[in-house]
Amino acid sequence: LLSSFIVSQPVLGNIADVLVEAGHDVTSLIPIINPRVNDVTEKSKIIYVSRRLRLKMILNELATIRIDFIMSNILDPIEALKHRTNVARHFVSQCRALVNDTKLLDDFRAEKFDVFIVENFEMCGVAYSHLIKPRSLITASASYPFSYMFEEFGIPLSLSHNPSSFISHLDVHSMWS
Repeated sequence: LLSSFIVSQPVLGNIADVLVEAGHDVTSLIPIINPRVNDVTEKSKIIYVSRRLRLKMILNELATIRIDFIMSNILDPIEALKHRTNVARHFVSQCRALVNDTKLLDDFRAEKFDVFIVENFEMCGVAYSHLIKPRSLITASASYPFSYMFEEFGIPLSLSHNPSSFISHLDVHSMWS
């Protein structure tokens, strides 16, 4: 059974290559955020989405921020908010560039992919799947799942605590955790 796959994100390149070796038609959609990061896949068809000027400006701005890792506190809500906002800005910028590329979007819709595999750290891949409408969506995570991922992965949420990679540092009875 030959299926057509589309794989998003560089971290999924090995999965793309395994699918190609199994005889599947695989297209890797690689948005370029940092050109120094290797896209990993060697066997699938690759479509690069170039880094836009807005994203380059955001990343240059982020590169000027210096953090004292000795004095910083991962539980400081203000610093966490600043960090999350900065990270979100560059994800949104590149996602907007991908969504606004109407020719690519039309080409992907016409392709009628069977499966779209996305890394779920940022939500652009999931959102893009709603636009290109593959028959199936597979979400993956290269890290510990964050709270919004649990429902998508079919993992029931516990009502007594918020699972997190920082679980050993959390007081589950505190509203600050």
